[in-house]
Amino acid sequence: MRVLILSHHGCIRVMKQGFALMKNHDVHFMQNSVTDEAFLLPMKECSFYTTRESLIAKLAVMPDFDVIHVHNEPDWLVTAAKKAKPNTPVVYDCHDLDSQRDGEKANPDEIEAMKVADAYVFPSQAYYEGASRYHSLPPHKPKAVVYSMCNQMSIGPLPRVRGIAYEGGIAAPVEGYNYTRYPAYRDHRALVEAMYYANIPIALYGVSDIFMNQYRSIGALCFPPMPYVNMLRELTRWDWGFVGCAEKCKTMEGSMPNKLFEYIAAGIPVIACNSPEAERFVVDNELGVSVDSIEDINDIYDTHEEWREKVREKKDQFIMEREIDKVERIYRMVTE
Repeated sequence: MRVLILSHHGCIRVMKQGFALMKNHDVHFMQNSVTDEAFLLPMKECSFYTTRESLIAKLAVMPDFDVIHVHNEPDWLVTAAKKAKPNTPVVYDCHDLDSQRDGEKANPDEIEAMKVADAYVFPSQAYYEGASRYHSLPPHKPKAVVYSMCNQMSIGPLPRVRGIAYEGGIAAPVEGYNYTRYPAYRDHRALVEAMYYANIPIALYGVSDIFMNQYRSIGALCFPPMPYVNMLRELTRWDWGFVGCAEKCKTMEGSMPNKLFEYIAAGIPVIACNSPEAERFVVDNELGVSVDSIEDINDIYDTHEEWREKVREKKDQFIMEREIDKVERIYRMVTE
C-alpha cells in the first residue's frame, strides 16, 4: 500500500511503526519537525509543513494515498487530513489523549478527531477501553492496541556499571517553568532520593538543562537528550530500567511507555511501579519485576542477573516488526 505517516514532531513511536511498515509498503512521512535528525536518512520519502493551512494545502495536491496514518498530538491533524483528502481512510493513532489524563476532559480537537477518523490505534489496552467508553466509539470502526516496541536491531553492549536507568520526561519545580501540568509522573525526585539512601546509583537520560541541578544535587547521574541509537547503547550499561512513578496517578494507569520497550531492546530487565498495564506485561512475560513501592526496590535489586538473562533470551520476541501486523490488518479493513 501507499501510506502517509502524518505527525507533528516525528516522535519515536512514529518512526518505530513507519520503519517497520517500510519493509512491505510505500511509506511517505510528513511532519512539522523530527525529534532526531538521524531519522531523516532512513525515512527516505518525507516532507514538512509549518501550519494547519500549509498542511492542508500541501496534502491536497499530493498524489493519493491508500491510507493516512495520523499520530497525535495535536489532534487537529486528523481533521486536517480529512479536509485535504476526504476520500482517503484516516487512521487515528492516539498516543496522548486529554480524555485519558489525570482528571481532564477531551479537548474539542480530540472530540472531532474521534468522530471523523475511520479507525483507531491505541498504545495500551487501558487507552483502548477508556477512549472507547468516553467517546462511545462505534463498534464497526476498526480498533487495535499496538505497543511501542522497538525495531529489530543489534545493539552492541557497553561496559556494565551498577545502577538503575530511567529514560524519559523529567521535571521538578523551577522558577519560570509550568510545572503543574505533569507533576506526578515526571517528578522523580522521590525515586532518586530513595535510591540514594539505598546506595543504588540511578542514571536519568533525557534531562533538560533547567532540571539538571535539581537532580544532581540529590544524587542522580544526569544525561541530556542524545541521539536515539546512542541512548539505547547507553542503557545497556545498567542493571535495571525503571518504569512508572513513586505515587499512583491516572496517567500512568493507562500507560505503556516507549521506555519499557527500549529497556527490553537494550537487554536490561525492568522494575515497574504504579503502572498497572506495564507491570502486568513485565510479570506475564518474565521481563522483570513489579514492586508495590519504590521502597521495595532494594529488596529485589540483586536479582538483576537472572532477569537480565531472561530478557536477553526473549527480547527479539518484542519487536515492532511482529507488532505491525495489527496495523496492517487495520489498513486492510479500512480499504476493503
